[in-house]
Amino acid sequence: MSALRILIGVLAAATITQIAVVKADRTRGALRGILPSALALGVAACLTLPTASAETPKEGTCRSTSTVDFKSTLHYLRAPYALIAVYEGSGSVQGGCGPGQGAFVKEQCFGLNAEKDASTVAALTYCIDTDQDGDELVWKFVPEDLVYAASFSNDLSEIVTGSGKYDGMTGKGKTHCEYRGHMDEWTAICTNESSFKLP
Repeated sequence: MSALRILIGVLAAATITQIAVVKADRTRGALRGILPSALALGVAACLTLPTASAETPKEGTCRSTSTVDFKSTLHYLRAPYALIAVYEGSGSVQGGCGPGQGAFVKEQCFGLNAEKDASTVAALTYCIDTDQDGDELVWKFVPEDLVYAASFSNDLSEIVTGSGKYDGMTGKGKTHCEYRGHMDEWTAICTNESSFKLP
């Protein structure tokens, strides 16, 4: 039972008791019967007042900032523009999805990119965010026109699946990432904002 409900109940009891005392000055014999009724009404007020809902919101916005260290395995094929990089990384993330959804604490990612031509790269990254309760949310990130050896990218983000409180969650949004390092080992610092819905 919340402290607010208890306080309201006590105040209700005190108010009724004051009325009882005033009446008791006129008819002192009635006081014994009124005091138990006043206390009972105070307790009833505590038990019947509505409480604020603690349910997970059905829709809202996920906001997070992550820092992930990646390592790549580079594959050079015998063809022009045929460099393929398979990468994996882990790091920290701060943020969450709406009030009451828990705070993300770690992120693990993996993906693949390949040269499309002499200047652009196709990439696909999946990341798993884990919150303070151990529940997980899986994201897919696809860069928009990623330039070869770029220091940043603007990605389309999509919620793929989730566990626990994120079970059945869907959503889409955008992510901006900045990169530091070189091709086979780098750090990505990303800011994500995506809308979400729960069934």
